[in-house]
Amino acid sequence: MSYAPLWDGGPDYQPCHYGTTKPVFRGPEREIPSNGIVALGSTETFGKFIEFPWPERLEGGCGKPVINLGCVNSSVDLYLGASHLLAQARKADAVIVQISGAACLTNKYFAVHPLRNDRFLSASSTLAAIYRNVDFSEFHFIRHMLSTLAQEDARRFATIVAELQRCWVVRMRHMLRRLDRPVLGLWLADTAPPVELPEGSLGPDPLFVTAAMLEDVRSGFSDIIEVTPGAASRSPDGRGRMFNQMDRHAAAHVYPSDVHQQVADAVLPWVRGLATG
Repeated sequence: MSYAPLWDGGPDYQPCHYGTTKPVFRGPEREIPSNGIVALGSTETFGKFIEFPWPERLEGGCGKPVINLGCVNSSVDLYLGASHLLAQARKADAVIVQISGAACLTNKYFAVHPLRNDRFLSASSTLAAIYRNVDFSEFHFIRHMLSTLAQEDARRFATIVAELQRCWVVRMRHMLRRLDRPVLGLWLADTAPPVELPEGSLGPDPLFVTAAMLEDVRSGFSDIIEVTPGAASRSPDGRGRMFNQMDRHAAAHVYPSDVHQQVADAVLPWVRGLATG
């Protein structure tokens, strides 16, 4: 029996690795020149279901090489766990970091997969004791597990969220120090960073990141740019995305190509300013 390639009906991602790192990136693999820009981030930076994601569009506008080191469903943990990636990024003139959520981080309550950060590995004895009625062997994905915990008990869930937020701030600061380059933060979300999170639910993406948390790490960024296209930009008909029929549901949840152009247009002035800064 034969199977169509995964990109049948969608973009050819030309998957590749950089050096000794195991994560899969969008190819082809490229050298990182000293005058280039490196883009770090999650699914939107990788450009899943998008023929020309925002890093490629930015390169076309600024005339500098923009190397896409975005990885699907990644968090800060992926980059801190792959020191070679940060060493590669330090070769560039500057780095753009898409702000990822705080949910998919290994912490004192649970562990995530080091390469596929959205995958749930195990619960600690502490978490199992807090949620005695929950069978953690049923979970494969972090979002499913967290949704269950939120519905089970909002008060206890707030404790989990607080730990994830603490980990996010500490690790984001650590990653920015290790980059040691001008870094632009990219907030790509339906709305501006929230002041408060709703009780008893996961809240908006990027999960659990608030305006106060961004202020805590702002000194590590040269600047932070917000692009907020709104939920309505992700039309359920899949317009502006490339996918096969098996991926129709997943494709409906990512931003279409015109939002990637919005990101490139928003980031372009900062990149041009590097030459005069």
